[in-house]
Amino acid sequence: MTENQELEEATRLNEQSVRLYQQGEYDQALPLAEQALAIRKRVLGDEHTDTADSLHNLAALYHEQKQYEEAESLYKQALMICQQQLGNQHFDTDGTLNNLAALYHDQQRYTEAEPLYKQVLAIRQRRLGDRHPATAETLNNLALLYHVQQRYEEAEPLHQQVLTFCQQQLGNEHPYTAQTLNNLAFLYHVQQRYTEAEPLYQQVLTFCQQQFGDDHTETAQTLNNLAEVYTSQSRYTEAEPLYLQALQILERHLGTDHPITKTVLNNLDRLHQQCDSNTDC
Repeated sequence: MTENQELEEATRLNEQSVRLYQQGEYDQALPLAEQALAIRKRVLGDEHTDTADSLHNLAALYHEQKQYEEAESLYKQALMICQQQLGNQHFDTDGTLNNLAALYHDQQRYTEAEPLYKQVLAIRQRRLGDRHPATAETLNNLALLYHVQQRYEEAEPLHQQVLTFCQQQLGNEHPYTAQTLNNLAFLYHVQQRYTEAEPLYQQVLTFCQQQFGDDHTETAQTLNNLAEVYTSQSRYTEAEPLYLQALQILERHLGTDHPITKTVLNNLDRLHQQCDSNTDC
């Protein structure tokens, strides 16, 4: 087999691996990605951008399977090649930086993830501008990183920037807009800013009902979130029917033993306990 034929085979293996990855067939994708990488290393060398592409793809597979040490090593190798061969502003470079940051995020290595997300944000703002979906995605990643660290004052303006982008560029009916509304509502919720959380959850609920219907698990989870806001304000008569509605949907679609169903049931039980001890209930 000539070198060109070997490289064609590597491309075929890589494309097949990517398709399997997208289908969630990680175990089947892994040996194909390893074969593609071995061919590219042998024919092109360790510092070629196609080798970096294979390193990145293999890292992503390990990442999905929570084999974090293997993924980190491969991401770092791919990143070094991209930086040396393509420069810091290339989309392959910022894509690998972003995935390495996400890997650290998933491992709760937040102090390592943050500077990488900031690098990605600076690259994308400079290369793509503030109104590009990739820039908004990075703002959202950074906001969620601050959120999980309870750095709410830093997270809030980033969530708001993402929401403004979504509303202006995607419209109010887009799923990403609803997800961003939900993120901001949850931020207010955990800060006990209930009057700000409530209308956002109501918007998310309207979206879910219109897009998915009344009998959908996404609708049920939003009903639960809104009920939680009411419970926190001792608005028990408003919360209870929402919990009951959510519970019926979840039991029907997920079953009584599903963790989400159990969470809603526990929330309803807690409401009843609070209500029993409250003479005004």
